[in-house]
Amino acid sequence: MKTFRYLFLFFLSIVLENVQLMAQKVNISDREVLTRHIWTDGFEFVRNIPPENSKIMGIPNPAAKDTSLLFLVGGSLHEGGTHLCLQKRQGQFVITQKGDDAYQWFPIGDILTLDSLRQNVLIRNEKNGQLHGVLQILPDFDALRPLMQEDLRIYGLSGTYTDERGRQYVFSTKENQAHGFPSTSPTYQFGELYDIPAMILIFQEKTYRAHAAGQWMRLTPVQATEEGYYPLRGEKEIFLKRVLSPDEYAYPMLTKKMLTARQLLLYAGIAAISYHSEEYRSSMEHVIQSLKAMRNEIYARHGYIFKNKEWREFFEKRTWYHPVKQDITYDLSEIEQTNIEHLSYLQLKMEKELDHTK
Repeated sequence: MKTFRYLFLFFLSIVLENVQLMAQKVNISDREVLTRHIWTDGFEFVRNIPPENSKIMGIPNPAAKDTSLLFLVGGSLHEGGTHLCLQKRQGQFVITQKGDDAYQWFPIGDILTLDSLRQNVLIRNEKNGQLHGVLQILPDFDALRPLMQEDLRIYGLSGTYTDERGRQYVFSTKENQAHGFPSTSPTYQFGELYDIPAMILIFQEKTYRAHAAGQWMRLTPVQATEEGYYPLRGEKEIFLKRVLSPDEYAYPMLTKKMLTARQLLLYAGIAAISYHSEEYRSSMEHVIQSLKAMRNEIYARHGYIFKNKEWREFFEKRTWYHPVKQDITYDLSEIEQTNIEHLSYLQLKMEKELDHTK
């Protein structure tokens, strides 16, 4: 009986401690959360500059004169200059000023809110609430390069592919390894363009530049020069198509975390090619189709019965798909709802961009 009492008190203390921690978390204001962390969209980062710093990187700090404002400054691995000025209006932070190239997808007037766990910043249109972007917490500035490399590996490369001869290539999710290449070691490193990790795969014997387009990937043998990476003459390109087993999810991370635009576009196979009209247009169409597939995979996981024959037959090939519901609105988690909104917005942006190429 004493043992039971001790166990009960032990578990009660853990519960009370967690409740206390949750209470402390709730008591922290949104302003404190925004100013406490470094935030990133997976490409650039921003951090709060306190009012006592009247100028940073040559840019005057508006918060020095008006402490109600928040001034976020940062940049990419290549250069600085990114800045956002936020003003609190009716309990929400609104973008009132930004650098010319800073967060080009987020217009002045967008509002910043936090998700329920306060791990992500959600950027929305002030008038209609449309989601424009997601920012994630960055532990420190030095974590940006590893994060970008991880994103390339997980969202841009990982999976099983076959070439035109049926040979298999497998890119690991957990480490920089790819099996199937004629190399003595499967390990590769990412090359960089303008100090930023890129789809340049440096193996021991050969270097490839990966050009993605939806479920397709083209690997071009390249050589490094002072100006960048250029194709090797006389070397054949490798054309790969991603293959899935019937019980495999194509996009497993969609239900695990809120993804940035960069992560979603890498997942969709955003093209890293020149803007030649036909090639670019074809790649964009692949990307848009992948964005649709990503959104519909979330629905399919919850057993949604697709009215569209094409999508119904597409998911019927997956062993995990069990069509049992016509409405799965209330089954979606906050993460899934956010990713669906974000995918819809990116699809709209891509379709508008595609129209400009016609």
